[in-house]
Amino acid sequence: RDIRERELRLYTDAGRVCRPLFIVENQQLALQKRHIKWLNQGYRDDDGEEFKWEQLVKTGIIELLDAEEEETVMISMTPDDLENSRLQSAGINPHENDAEFDPAARLKAGINAHTWTHC
Repeated sequence: RDIRERELRLYTDAGRVCRPLFIVENQQLALQKRHIKWLNQGYRDDDGEEFKWEQLVKTGIIELLDAEEEETVMISMTPDDLENSRLQSAGINPHENDAEFDPAARLKAGINAHTWTHC
């Protein structure tokens, strides 16, 4: 779907490469620990069907997107990106304190560090 152009595009050619993406709703990952547990333990639902990859897709936990679709969706590449998005929507700048911390500071010797190693 291209919202800007008000178009619905359907690509049905064979061999389209799709990649699975986890769905995020209301800034929360749809995949939960119970889903992982069900996959590992071979959980079966009331109908006796085993919980597999297909159920993740059918229930909207994972979506398969091709390269064309990826251009019109918002994709968070890391869990940190998702957390930063949550903070920004709450009005908090996630990078506000970044300048206060010197990454090399933890490598510097402390003032009261003992300089003689032979004692």
